[in-house]
Amino acid sequence: MVVQGWQVFTRYVLNDSPSWTEPVTLLLLSTALSLGAAAGVHTNRHFGFYLLGEHVPPLVRKMFEVIRPLMIMSIGAVLAWWSAALLLDGLDIKMAGAQMPQSINYLPLSIGGALMVLFAVFKLWRVLRPVHAGGVR
Repeated sequence: MVVQGWQVFTRYVLNDSPSWTEPVTLLLLSTALSLGAAAGVHTNRHFGFYLLGEHVPPLVRKMFEVIRPLMIMSIGAVLAWWSAALLLDGLDIKMAGAQMPQSINYLPLSIGGALMVLFAVFKLWRVLRPVHAGGVR
């Protein structure tokens, strides 16, 4: 918000817009979205078809509870792996408007994907661990 505000101020008031504001804004937006997606996995606020899961037998529900984190882990791993590959591939290319690598926008995607995997592993562990006496996991 501050970077965009500075860009608007310098463009329309000073009539001299800095070139670094757009790349920095895109990096900050990518960071916010990636961390938001990982936080959604951590707090179970991601997309899900819970209505179907509530109306199936307990065994099928347990299968859904195991499959859900496995799918999230798969998506997060693909996101982390390929965004890291794209990041490394473009590190030697500089942006036109800022003194950053062209591929720096893939760094938050890679971190977000890795966090999604980490949080999904924790969710899977909670589903698979045995129930102790008294019903406490």
